[in-house]
Amino acid sequence: ENQSRDAIFQALYDRRCYGTTAPAIQVDYRVNDAWMGSTLRFDSFRPERHYRCRVKGGTPLERVEWIKNGRIERVFRPEHVENADFSAEWRDDSLITSNEYAYLRGSTIDGHMFWTSPIWIEFLA
Repeated sequence: ENQSRDAIFQALYDRRCYGTTAPAIQVDYRVNDAWMGSTLRFDSFRPERHYRCRVKGGTPLERVEWIKNGRIERVFRPEHVENADFSAEWRDDSLITSNEYAYLRGSTIDGHMFWTSPIWIEFLA
């Protein structure tokens, strides 16, 4: 929410953080408006999950990967625009029978990387 000491420690506690090898990359990753690091609980076999990401970087992005349960499910190859901004939205209404997790990983054309905290999806049987 801001860069105060308390807000930074709260974000770490809430797992709302991401890693990057470049200082200029900013990432916003959400599902159903819940922040990265969140745990969402559903009691349906096919809950609709609306994913949204926004990446701002100092260098054009080469690729952004959506990884779900350890597998690359989607690869975005943003156009190399000068301001290096990228955003995408997609839906996932696949069947869930157990808990799952999903996160983003990406790279820039100059070799820097970023990766987000996962969002955990729990199925309440």
